[in-house]
Amino acid sequence: MQHASILDSVRQTVRDVFGQLGAGPSIRMTEHILICEDLYCGRRFRCGAFEAVWFIEEAQIKVYGAQGRVVRVLSAADASPTDQTSALRAA
Repeated sequence: MQHASILDSVRQTVRDVFGQLGAGPSIRMTEHILICEDLYCGRRFRCGAFEAVWFIEEAQIKVYGAQGRVVRVLSAADASPTDQTSALRAA
């Protein structure tokens, strides 16, 4: 699966989870690329008081509530039917 397809799946999963947690559809979701030591690490998503981080290497999406506590941890496989995330690390 291409990175763009995986990213689209992750985005949709994060939007769905934010909605389940109470973020309204009118609240805009922002997205930021995460890079560490010149390597692509994942993405950070924010929507109102909620935040989610997709960690490529750990193949996880961690969702944080309004208080900054982890409220959900998802496997990246939940968002992507094919786990090819390790190939995406090179920026």
